[in-house]
Amino acid sequence: MAGMNVLVLVALLLAAAGGTGCGTTAAGTKPLARGPHYAPLDRSPCREGGKTVSRLDLNHDGKPDVSELFVGGQQNVGGQPNVGGQQGGGGPQAGGRPEAGGGGANVGGQQSCKIVDLNFDGRPDLTRYFVNGQVGAEELDLDFDGRIDLTNRMEQGQLVRQELDTNYDGKTDIWRLYRGGKVDRLERDSTGNGRVDYWEEYSDGKLTRVGHDANGDGRPDKWENATASSEEAPR
Repeated sequence: MAGMNVLVLVALLLAAAGGTGCGTTAAGTKPLARGPHYAPLDRSPCREGGKTVSRLDLNHDGKPDVSELFVGGQQNVGGQPNVGGQQGGGGPQAGGRPEAGGGGANVGGQQSCKIVDLNFDGRPDLTRYFVNGQVGAEELDLDFDGRIDLTNRMEQGQLVRQELDTNYDGKTDIWRLYRGGKVDRLERDSTGNGRVDYWEEYSDGKLTRVGHDANGDGRPDKWENATASSEEAPR
């Protein structure tokens, strides 16, 4: 009986320490690739049906460079777009918004969508989806090739999840989860085979440990504390 109690205690301690060999990235958590805030992106706020649309041609080439959709309100006939301004700040990697103007088009109603062509090639580079007047998600084409490279998910205006394609092959290879505006977890597919093979865990925005998958089975084989050597692992 005493031996059985010891085995149970050891098992509990291993579980609490986040032992590897299971299908999770950390003790009791799901992989980010299918974890919190993973619900498919709702793009309906950018559908024009039943909405007021404001279109602006910034370089006068006959093609709209900024389109804003509102629920209710009146059609805009002039003014300046609010591409940065009140909803701007920071860079896209930190959940911010690229600055490309200021002021605002006063059409009334509640904003549901903003589409911006940053390099004037006729294709959208930044799309923001609004929920109850706040940015709920945004998609960015960072290399202007027509494919989404960065997706940010927000709740109450704060970044909670980020998906990034760092090699521009059309597939997400980095997932980040944020808590309280600070990065909480990161997963990376460094080989491009569709499986996560690198993990980072944070506490209050500070890196605490790093996980590696050496045999390619999609599970961490070892965890390292956040020492100088582990911080040099692929980011």
